[in-house]
Amino acid sequence: MKKYLVLGLAFLLSVSCSKDEEQAYDSLIGTWTISEIKSIYQELPANEVVEETGTLGTFVFNQRTVNFDFVRNDTVYQGNATWNLDLEKVRSGFTRENSFTLDVDGFFVFDAFFGDGTRNSEKNAESLFLIQTRDNGFTPIFEMTLKK
Repeated sequence: MKKYLVLGLAFLLSVSCSKDEEQAYDSLIGTWTISEIKSIYQELPANEVVEETGTLGTFVFNQRTVNFDFVRNDTVYQGNATWNLDLEKVRSGFTRENSFTLDVDGFFVFDAFFGDGTRNSEKNAESLFLIQTRDNGFTPIFEMTLKK
């Protein structure tokens, strides 16, 4: 009996994860406009932050590819690449929360936050917050706010 209970719980958790990932995937498809970029240059003795606002560019997600075209700190970034969205459940107190990673193959790896970041905010999301913190040849950390 315990075996069936454990299998049932494992099934429910896998369905929950895949549902969240599917909702996030569906939300990404379409055109996103970048409304804000914050570049953080981590240098001693103090960090320098460059903030830019306005219509700074777009990300257009299709089923497996993304076209991007934006300006960050007077530099133009343009390209077309495949993309992958990964979901990991991370412990937060007594619960587990969704942690999404968006990999734009060969260009960027972002931590992705949908909507207001609350539970199920990835469903039909109209806003997206991306943080580039991994070293992909970029010196600064940068954050982007996008709207659909």
